[in-house]
Amino acid sequence: MKKRYRQVFESNKVKLSENEKSILIHNGIGGISNKIGSIIVVSSDNVLLSIFTNLVTVGMYSNYTVLTAACSKVMQTISTAITPSLGQMGVEHDSSKNKEIFLELSFIIYSFSTFIFVGFFCFITPFVTVWVGKINVFPVFLTWLISINLWMNLIRTPSWMFADSFGLQWIQRWKSVVEAIANLGFSLVFLKIFNLGIEGIILGTILSTILVVLWYEPLTVFKHIIPELTLKKYINFNLPFIWIVVVSSLLFFIGNLIVSHYNSIFVNLINSCITFFITCAIYFVFFRKNKYYKKND
Repeated sequence: MKKRYRQVFESNKVKLSENEKSILIHNGIGGISNKIGSIIVVSSDNVLLSIFTNLVTVGMYSNYTVLTAACSKVMQTISTAITPSLGQMGVEHDSSKNKEIFLELSFIIYSFSTFIFVGFFCFITPFVTVWVGKINVFPVFLTWLISINLWMNLIRTPSWMFADSFGLQWIQRWKSVVEAIANLGFSLVFLKIFNLGIEGIILGTILSTILVVLWYEPLTVFKHIIPELTLKKYINFNLPFIWIVVVSSLLFFIGNLIVSHYNSIFVNLINSCITFFITCAIYFVFFRKNKYYKKND
C-alpha cells in the first residue's frame, strides 16, 4: 500500500487547529442529534400505530410505507451524489453564486417531488389493489395524507443538503428533538381528543413538519450561507408548486366522487391518468417562462 500510494504517506502531516477540532466535534454531535430525532419521529409513529390501532391497520399501512420509503430512497440517492459537490462549491464561490445554485436545486427537487406526489396519490390505490387486494386499500383522504407527508419530506431535501455541505449540523442540533416532541404531542392530541386513529398520527407528523421543520431548515441556510435570501422570498419562489399540489388534489377528489359509484379499478385508473396529465399541463403553464425550467428543459 505504501509503495503504490507513496505520495500520500510521504506528504506532510497537517495538524488541525483547536477551532477546527471544535467545529468537527460540534458538527458531529449535531449530526447525531438530527439522526436520533429523525429515528424518534418514525419510531413514535410506529409505536402509536401499534397502541391505538389494530394489527390489520398496521399491516395495511406498512404496504404504503414500503412504497413511500422507495420514493424517498430515490431522492436520497440523488442528493447523496450531489452533496459533496455542494461542499466544494461553498469553498470556491460567493453567496450570490450559492443563492443561484440553491434556487436552481430547489426548483429541480420541488418539481421532482411534486410529480412524485401526484403520481403516488393518483396511482397508489390501483397499484395496491392489484398488489395485495382491494381489502388492503386505504380511503382516499388517508391516502392523500400519506402522499402529503411524503411530499413534505421530499421538499426538505435542498435545505438539509446545504446544511450538511456547509456544516450547519450544530446550529440545527435541537431541530429534530423539537420535531420529535411536537410530533408526539400533536399525534396524541388527534388520537385522544379527536379520536382520529391513523389519520391523527399522520396529521400530527404533517403538522410538526410544517410548524418546526419546513421554515426552520431553510431559515438557517439563509442566515448562515445565503443572506440575500429570506423565508418570504423562498416561499414566493415555491408557491406555484403548492398551488399545483392543491389543484391536483382537488382534481383527483372531484374525479373520485364522480367515478366512485362505478367501483371499478379501470375507471379509477382513468381518473388517475386524467388527473396526472392535467397536472403536467398546469405545470407547463406555470413554469414555461421560468428561467430554471428553460435551463433544465
